[in-house]
This record gives sequence, C-alpha cells and structure tokens, in this order.
Amino acid sequence: ISAMAKQPNKPGVNKSNPATRPVPGTPPRQATAKAQGSAASDDSFFSRNIQFFIVAGIAVVTYLSYQACLSNKLTNWDDLGYIINNALIKDPSPDAIRNIFSLAHPVMGNYHPLTILLYYFEYAKYGLDPWIYHFDSVILHILVTIAVYFFVRLLSRRTIVAAVTALLFGLHPMHVESVAWAAGRKDVLYGLFFILSCATWVLYLRKSGKAKIVWYVAGLVLFALSLLSKSVAVSLPVTLFAIDYFEKRKWQWLWIIEKLPHFALSLIFGLLSVNAQKDVGAM
Repeated sequence: ISAMAKQPNKPGVNKSNPATRPVPGTPPRQATAKAQGSAASDDSFFSRNIQFFIVAGIAVVTYLSYQACLSNKLTNWDDLGYIINNALIKDPSPDAIRNIFSLAHPVMGNYHPLTILLYYFEYAKYGLDPWIYHFDSVILHILVTIAVYFFVRLLSRRTIVAAVTALLFGLHPMHVESVAWAAGRKDVLYGLFFILSCATWVLYLRKSGKAKIVWYVAGLVLFALSLLSKSVAVSLPVTLFAIDYFEKRKWQWLWIIEKLPHFALSLIFGLLSVNAQKDVGAM
C-alpha cells in the first residue's frame, strides 16, 4: 500500500476528467492533443465565420420585426399617386423608362426616378399585388441595416459596436413608416445608397494610388443613385465632413476641393426638387 501511495500519476491523464481520458488504443498524450485540436478547430470555425453569423443574425432579427408588414394593403394616401394611379409605372411602351427619368414627369411633386423605376418593374411582374411592394421594402430595409453594420465596423473598427448600432438602426420605430408604407420606399432606397457612399468615402480616405480613385468614383456614383431615389440625400457632403473629422484628418483646402462634385450634384438635385414642388403648387 505504501508503494502504491508513492507512485506518481502518469502525465497527461486525469481520470476524473472525461475530456482527457485516453481513447482505447491511443497513447495518453495523443488523446489529449486530439481533444485540444478538436476544440481549436471549433474555435477556428466560428472565428472564420463570425461575420456571417453576425450579418445573418441581424438580417433574421430585422425580418422577424417587420414580417407583419407583408400583410399590409395599399393605402389611399400617397400610394394612389405613387403606385395605384401612377401612369408611369403602367406604361407598356418602349419609352416607359425614358419617361420615368424625364424631368417633365415628376411624381407628386418629387423627382426620384429610381424609386419609380422599381415600382415599374414590380407592377410589370405582379400588378397591384400589395405583397410584393411590402416584401421588397422589407428586404431593402434589411440591406440598409447590414450596410450600417459594415459601415460602422469599417469606421470604428469595432465589431460589437457595429452590431449593436445596426440592430438599433434596424429595429428603431422611426423606420416603421418607411418600411410598412409602400409609398415610403424612397426612404429605404436612398438610405441604402447613402450609407454605401459613406462607406466608400472611408475607404477613399484610407487607400492610396489607383484604389483611392476607384473608391472616390464609386462613392460619387452611389451618391447619384441616392439622389435619384430621394433628393433629401443632398445632405451627404456635410456627412462626409463629419467622417473627415472622425478620421482626424488635418485641415486643408483639399477637404473642400474633393467634395466640389458632391456639392454640384446636391445643387442640381436641390433645384430639380424645388422646381418639381413648384409644379404641384407646394412652393
């Protein structure tokens, strides 16, 4: 008995811990290494796919929060002008798309042809079925929320901050009207391009060479698409200044010069919006 008490335990084997018990026919140290390797493999899988799980979670939670909108009908307030009685989206002629983008055909005092174009494609396929209009609005809102996540993560370099911000954005009651109301489509559509344009500005600031030019042009195109969706996007140049400040850029006149094309687009679409409002006697 005294000899057994003095005998030391074999290294690498803890009989009280099932995770370290040797597999029959396997040396103790190899069994321990195998268990550790399996745990490391699981950790590696989740770490490699963490962005997918976060984005999927944001998308699912946002969809569940807005799925009730899918049973909504078209209303007699603005839906009449934008969809039900809108001759532009019902035009079967080859000139339909050109008419939508024509300055002579603003809709309800607004020039946002990209929004009307989306209605046009929906009507061509599904007619006045309310479901498709609400479904597309929900999907667009999910895309905007995901774009917010990537933008904030890019800007702050913090995944948790980005995820929380995106969820707050996606679930905030302020966005319910834009998503649940078919005529509110312009808000979610312009918002998608607006956020993406902000993200490209961050990349423009951090890149150099040809990549810098590519991101600058891409951001300008996205800004134009945002303006074509809703003219309220004219505020983007001011937002870009805020991003400059957040990135701690040293003040120089380049801040102004590089944004001149953005200000030009804002001015053009601002004037178009004013003229469209005058046409319906709103101004």
